[in-house]
Amino acid sequence: MPRTIVRRAPKVKVGIRAEALAVEGISEEDKDKFLAKLGKYIPAEINATFLFLHGIMNSITNFPILGYWMVFVALTVFSPLYFWYVALKEKQKPDKAQIAISPVAFAIWVFAIGGPFAFYSWYVQAYGAIVLGIATLAIPMVDFIITRKTEKT
Repeated sequence: MPRTIVRRAPKVKVGIRAEALAVEGISEEDKDKFLAKLGKYIPAEINATFLFLHGIMNSITNFPILGYWMVFVALTVFSPLYFWYVALKEKQKPDKAQIAISPVAFAIWVFAIGGPFAFYSWYVQAYGAIVLGIATLAIPMVDFIITRKTEKT
């Protein structure tokens, strides 16, 4: 399964031979539905990297909070770049909504588990759960707003 979002099936190029009808290999049934899209907005590879680095940082006594923030910011910035790379590697057109939403989804996920926010007295993990729940509902709406023009064509 590709990591990029499949919005629409490519137009079939009609040719003389029957094999030409199967050009590009993505049928209407293969288009990503809501749950598949939602899973692809959450950058699992970036999340795994964060968890790995978070475990290392937690194992070091008196690791500076600035280090947590540096990792968080670096991976937030890296998230859309990673999806751009994956799309090109999969010979797909980079999905604008995925590129735009993935760093926000990552930041919300980190907030939900604590990350560098957990070092502050105002942070309560319930806040993270609330934000994560609202984001799960908001992501499809944002996806629609970003992509409504491209899906009509």
